[in-house]
Parts: sequence; C-alpha cells; structure tokens
Amino acid sequence: MGSLVTDILDYSKLQSGAENMHLQAFSCVQELGEHVGRFALAAGQRDIVLELTCPEGDVLFDRAQFAQVVNNLLDNAVQHAKSASRIRVRGEARGNAMRVSVENAGEPIPSEELPKIWDRYHRAPKQGEAGGLGTGLGLAIVKTILERHGVAYGVESDEKRTVFWFETVGSA
Repeated sequence: MGSLVTDILDYSKLQSGAENMHLQAFSCVQELGEHVGRFALAAGQRDIVLELTCPEGDVLFDRAQFAQVVNNLLDNAVQHAKSASRIRVRGEARGNAMRVSVENAGEPIPSEELPKIWDRYHRAPKQGEAGGLGTGLGLAIVKTILERHGVAYGVESDEKRTVFWFETVGSA
C-alpha cells in the first residue's frame, strides 16, 4: 500500500509541474552503479545476475529524477526477468548523448501492449494472469520524467529479451 501511495504522489507532482527539475552534471557510470548495487539482493534471490557496462562520462539530468527512472526500470526488469538469467544495464556514448538501457530475458511484451505500457495504471498481463505486478504507475512516471527532460526513450521486446532505453544529454 505504501508504494502505491508514493507512486500516486510522485506521479501527481510530476503531472502538476510541482516537481522542479534541477539539472546537474554527474557521472553516469557511478550513478548507474549505485542503483544496480541496490537491486543486487533482490536479483540474487531469484538467481539473476546484474551486469553493468558504461563508459566514463558525465550526463546532464535532474539527479533525483534520473535515479527514479533507473530504479523503476530496474524494478520492472527484476520482477519480469526469468529466474537464473541476466539483466544488462548499459550506458553507451552517442556523440554528446548517453543511451542508457536495461535489458532482461523474460516473457515478451506483446506488440499490441507496447504503446499502452507507458499509460498510467496500465499493467501488461503476464501469461495466465489478468494483470502484471505493481501499481501500474512506474512506467507512466518514467515517461513523464523523460518527456520533461525532452529526451528520446523507448522499448523493444521480442522472444529473447525486453529492452527499455532512454537518452541523456552529455554535460560537455
């Protein structure tokens, strides 16, 4: 119940514009490493290996909101990954931008669900279930944050893997 209330409050603040953005430069690899470390126990309980690959380089983003995006994507990946699999978190330099992606092996997201997963309260059904786990707000929060930052984002899903990604601006 507590996470539902927190998600609703976070989403409401973002939607109303009450949540200010404080852009700052910070190390992408260091920030990703901290969040990957926080999910190590939960992943390990399901025999999931977390793997981080990211070059050195700073990004320009609201640090708290970057953390929220990464945490929501990692939480989804851990929840939906197959046991005894691997979650890959990558940062990839692309000119003045950094593409951050979170990839897991699990049930694919049906193509007709892909456009809906960013909608608030939408939970893609898992095989044999009426709806997925969680509040249905995590990806809506991610979408809102990324759109406020004006960055590209997306998801790809097939029989082998699901990859959520977003791009940041370098701090140059």
